[in-house]
Amino acid sequence: MNTPASLWPLWMQNMEVAAHSPLRALRLITPEVRRGNSAALVNAALTFAFCLGTDKDWQIADALMKNLPLVDASRIQSRWGVSLHTPDTENLLVHYFLLRHHKIKKSSYGLMEDISDQLTAAIPTFPDWLKTKPRFHSLAEVFTLFLDDDFEDYLTSYLARMPRSRASAEELMHEMGQWDEWLLYQAALTDFSSYLTPSELRAIMLAYPKKFFIPLSSITDRPIPEDTTEKSP
Repeated sequence: MNTPASLWPLWMQNMEVAAHSPLRALRLITPEVRRGNSAALVNAALTFAFCLGTDKDWQIADALMKNLPLVDASRIQSRWGVSLHTPDTENLLVHYFLLRHHKIKKSSYGLMEDISDQLTAAIPTFPDWLKTKPRFHSLAEVFTLFLDDDFEDYLTSYLARMPRSRASAEELMHEMGQWDEWLLYQAALTDFSSYLTPSELRAIMLAYPKKFFIPLSSITDRPIPEDTTEKSP
């Protein structure tokens, strides 16, 4: 398998062996890997993962990134960042390894769970043991970190993962009874609106403008359901 040229440092990009023979190229950078050169460690890890790709190769890639000097993590994060003209999957994987081994605290690509999902979709050989399990199993668990700096990211990620179902709509409404959180209302009036009864939808649509000033097209572009409850004579 050919190695994408962007996997290699500038000092190797003109070497045909790097583009056509991953194993020979790995032998060439082995001295730098042994010296702990960060660029060599990352490029070797990417080559094992992308160009060889067996489960053992993924284990080697993971071990190489684990040995990355912490002092170089910020530079590596920037070098393989969103502004680079390299395939996003390569950048995602580098950031995922950095997060996995606690070399960085946050990534511009989002939470580990989200990056894991993207890598799973993009890389057929991405191993199950490397995938990140969801951190939360209910909205109530998410709200235990309400004061956390990353709470909004946690909630956004969890809402995106929630099954589109009546059960999820009920879970949303329960938490909306506890918290005046805009993201909950936004989700209820968009992704989960078809799972609400007309009376539930009416109540949420009427409550929204009293609680929030952010306009939602799902409210402004649709009529409020009529009140179907029976009135006493």
